[in-house]
Amino acid sequence: MMGMQSTVLVLSHGHPAIRPGGGENAAYALHGELLRQGDWRSVFLAAAPAEHFQEGEDLRPCSAADTAGSEWLVKASSDWLTYQSACSLLNGSPLHQLVCDLQPQVISVHQIMHLGLDLILRLRDWCPQARIVYTLHEFLLLCPFNGQLKTREGLYCQGPTPLGCRQCLPEISSELLLLRSARIQLMIDQVDCFISPSRVVKDCFVAWGIAAERIEVIANCLTDLQPEPPSLLLDESALHSVFGFFGNCSEAKGLDLVLEAMLGLVRRQSEARLVVHGPVQRLLEEGIPRRDPYAIKLQHLLAQLGDHVSCPGPYRQEEIPRLMGRVGWVLMASRWLENAPVVIQEALACRRPLLVPAIGGMAEHVRNGLDGLQFAPESAASLASVMRLACRDPDVWSNLRTTMAPPLSAEDALQKHLNLFGWTGDISEARLS
Repeated sequence: MMGMQSTVLVLSHGHPAIRPGGGENAAYALHGELLRQGDWRSVFLAAAPAEHFQEGEDLRPCSAADTAGSEWLVKASSDWLTYQSACSLLNGSPLHQLVCDLQPQVISVHQIMHLGLDLILRLRDWCPQARIVYTLHEFLLLCPFNGQLKTREGLYCQGPTPLGCRQCLPEISSELLLLRSARIQLMIDQVDCFISPSRVVKDCFVAWGIAAERIEVIANCLTDLQPEPPSLLLDESALHSVFGFFGNCSEAKGLDLVLEAMLGLVRRQSEARLVVHGPVQRLLEEGIPRRDPYAIKLQHLLAQLGDHVSCPGPYRQEEIPRLMGRVGWVLMASRWLENAPVVIQEALACRRPLLVPAIGGMAEHVRNGLDGLQFAPESAASLASVMRLACRDPDVWSNLRTTMAPPLSAEDALQKHLNLFGWTGDISEARLS
């Protein structure tokens, strides 16, 4: 059983200050909540690109100002297939010394990409009594193609098979794919239990062969957000026609589908507006010179939409309540199953109804007609139809705001995590004592 001042080592494939993303934010938020409660020591170890290290260095404090040593960066691996680690894992290495000093009782792993499998295996050697808990943020352990369980043809895949994986990755030998599978299985055998933020992901891994009792469905432990207070300067009566897209703008996230839907919408609803909070400009600057079809498509759609779309760019986590307070709807159009998108929890906390595809973790976490509206996956026409309904009937937006379920609180999510970590106490009682 964990006692007071037990140490939790939180491993992430990236630091949100360097590489923002849902999984990174979830891992860092768990670290922050552990520190905030005050009864546990949490240390955050995140993979970072080589430019963040001096020559010959593969481990460093995240910041010189972090005198408590609670955040560290480890050199990221670029091996996306067999997940070999890039840092030294020899006994006596800087990482070995750090782990020996920490002696964590719990190792909370959020993703193996960039960290590598070898790092997890060595942590088991160095900390044989520690409880290793792996959070399944996506399907990377299953899918070597893109981690999204979709084939090159865009069809949904039921799981890895030697023939199926070779069809998606013909340039990769069968021997390498077998090596990948063997290494992943070796790591899985070292994990004490798994967390899945959605039933969808749990079901996929159970179908693959992990025993159902080894996977607990627990929501991401995100810092509580409070909706922005009503402002006399903001006219909420028109917000039902304002849509917001937040985060990654890649093709897998379907921003082009959103823009296509807007193009059909504004022909009938000229008052409709879309705000894209994400790195659109960077995507265009990098993609247009190399004639990337997706970037060219986005550029063309944005030009057609003109003032109906604004692209303020990336944002900081603390800005979310203010930014969501200035749109009526938060929408997603992902082309894959997703897991438990952080933006959904954020929108629910900020009391903003969602528009999402009727598939995977998005459909699981957004109840149709209660938390938002669902549309046919990968269909710009279907999305345009529900957006048109939102614009024409303000009561749809108003009614959904009364039926939306709040996300699991940070305290309740942390309590569930700690129970799985082996701690049997009560957070609220510990905080009052």
